Amino acid sequence: MRFRLNDVAEEVRTAFIAARVANDPAMFSQIVRAATGAVQDAAVELKTIARGNIAAAGFSKKWQNAWRVNVYPKSGYSLDAAAYGFHKIPYASIFETGGTISAKGGLLWIALPTVPKLGRERATPRKLAQSGVKLFSMKRAGKSPLLATRLRMAGTVGKLSLAKLRRGVSGKRGSVRAVPLFFGVRTVTLGKRFNISGVADTVRSRLPDLYLAKLEA
Repeated sequence: MRFRLNDVAEEVRTAFIAARVANDPAMFSQIVRAATGAVQDAAVELKTIARGNIAAAGFSKKWQNAWRVNVYPKSGYSLDAAAYGFHKIPYASIFETGGTISAKGGLLWIALPTVPKLGRERATPRKLAQSGVKLFSMKRAGKSPLLATRLRMAGTVGKLSLAKLRRGVSGKRGSVRAVPLFFGVRTVTLGKRFNISGVADTVRSRLPDLYLAKLEA
């Protein structure tokens, strides 16, 4: 998911030609600085507003901060200055457009609400297995299959933790039970959650005003 802001360039080029015709080097320098400054200001707006849009959709601080905006050139001034916005999480675009995700040669495993997080990250079957949790599959006629683990416990399951999952059936108190952790599906349809393209369009439309403000400063 990437967005580019540099629509101010056409207006800048027009002013540049006028400056060249007038043979005014000082004006040329002012135009170049204004063009670069306008893109830099737009980049700040794009980053701030887009992160707010992601937050409003209920995504974590990690997801918000994964939205980045780079400005080129990194130093100096240019008539071709541009800002590039992108999300560092590869699959973020599905929440921009909505759509269906299909499993490749297997199932997509969706964590049940009782599955604990691993630090700040959501648990996956692979991560739990790598952490020492023993998983096994449970097939159910006419229903989604489950991935579960066996735990020894007395009473209700209660709140699960990684330490409890690692202990598994060790100990003597209580009975051994199968505790479902994930259910498997072949496809998942996700709705549109945020609107970064709309934010980019709004900020892009402000570039001429930002440019004029820099030029008149």
